[in-house]
Amino acid sequence: MGLWGVLGRAGIVVALAGAGLAAGGAAEAGSVAPQLVVKRTSGLLDGDITQFSVKGGPPKAYVWVEVCAPDTVAAACDEDTGRQFRVLPDGTLPLSPKKLYAQLATGAGTFDCRTATAAHPCRLALTDNTGAVLDTVPLRFQPRGALEAAPTVRVDPSEELVDGQSVHVTGRGYEPQYHPVVLECVAGSTEATGCRSRSRPPATTDKGWLDETVELSATFTTGDGRAVDCRVAPGCEVVVLGTRVRGPHSVSHPLHFAPAAAKATG
Repeated sequence: MGLWGVLGRAGIVVALAGAGLAAGGAAEAGSVAPQLVVKRTSGLLDGDITQFSVKGGPPKAYVWVEVCAPDTVAAACDEDTGRQFRVLPDGTLPLSPKKLYAQLATGAGTFDCRTATAAHPCRLALTDNTGAVLDTVPLRFQPRGALEAAPTVRVDPSEELVDGQSVHVTGRGYEPQYHPVVLECVAGSTEATGCRSRSRPPATTDKGWLDETVELSATFTTGDGRAVDCRVAPGCEVVVLGTRVRGPHSVSHPLHFAPAAAKATG
C-alpha cells in the first residue's frame, strides 16, 4: 500500500531461530543484549493493539518491530507489519503501540497465527535496520478468535451540508499512531485521484482511533482534473485511504449537501 510510508522494508536476513546469535553479538559489543518487552502476549485476537518497549537497543539506531510466523517457517516475518522506530541515546524505546495481525504474508507464503502450536507460536520481532533479528517475544492468538471487522468511519453532520462546512470525522480499527488519508471524494472513489486534495492529516490515537475535523466543499476539482458538484448525482463521500496493514484499502461515508439555491427571476 503506497500510503503506508515505512510500514515495510527489505527481507529479514537472520532467521528467527538465530535471534539468540544476533542478540549475543550485540551483548558482546555492549553491556546489555537488546530486549523487546511486550505488555500483552496471550489470548490475542486479530487486530488487537499491544504495547512494547525496548531495553539495551543500539543507541540512536533505527530498528523495526514486526509480526512473524513460528521459527519453523522459513522467511517467517511479515514485512508489511513492520514499523520503524529510532532508539534513544540510552538504548531504550519508550512504551509504544503495536497492532497485531493473525494472518501473515511471509516470504514462504501465508500463515495463520491462530493455528500455531504452543511449542512454536508466532512472534513479535525486534530487528535492526539490516534485518538482523535482535530479540523476539512469543505471541499466542486465540485459536477460534474472529478476524477483525473493517474499520469504521462516521461523519457528523453528514446531512444538509453547505459549502465550506466543517465536519467531525471519527472511526475505530485503524493502525495506531499513523496517518490514514481522509479525503472528500466523488462517490465510489477508492483512490485519491477522485478526491479533493488536502494537507497531511493528524495521526490516529494509540488505540487506532480516527478523530479529526475536515472542511468540505460543495464543488471542487479532483486530482485527475474532473469538476465535481456534490449537490448533484452521484454526490460525494468522505473516504479514508490506507486504513491498516490488512486493509481494507478504503472505507467511506456518504455526504448529503443541501441543493443549490435557485436563482431569482424577473
